Amino acid sequence: MLVEFLSSEWFDRAHQIIEELGGLDLPSEAESVFVDIFVPDGPSGPIEVHLRGGVLSSGFAQNAPTKLTMPFALTYAIFIKTDKLAAMKALVTGKVKVDGELSRLMSLAQIGGPSPLIQTFQEKVAGFTAQPNGRRTGDKQG
Repeated sequence: MLVEFLSSEWFDRAHQIIEELGGLDLPSEAESVFVDIFVPDGPSGPIEVHLRGGVLSSGFAQNAPTKLTMPFALTYAIFIKTDKLAAMKALVTGKVKVDGELSRLMSLAQIGGPSPLIQTFQEKVAGFTAQPNGRRTGDKQG
């Protein structure tokens, strides 16, 4: 069954996969990122999440040095499709509003490809995440 990206069920399933894998073994650049993310146009209304230690969680965190505001489709492209180019374009073109420290986010651009463990996590999460149009990630549009 597909679940809506950033819904409570989505967080439960993603965190369960992280537990099953024994963690994500992220590069230090990703481990150090700590940001609040506001998504004003979520399918069920505005969404508040935070990214800490490479893990997305529901709600804002206390004392995050950075707050990002970005559209739902872009959030999906970055976290589910892992589209680094979309992330960089969004920062440059102003589609992402940044309040606070940006330097740690910029260090993410230097990270190479994902490890096999992270690839497994990404594939499992993409397999149950509905695209903004309701399709499963990876399904061909036709």
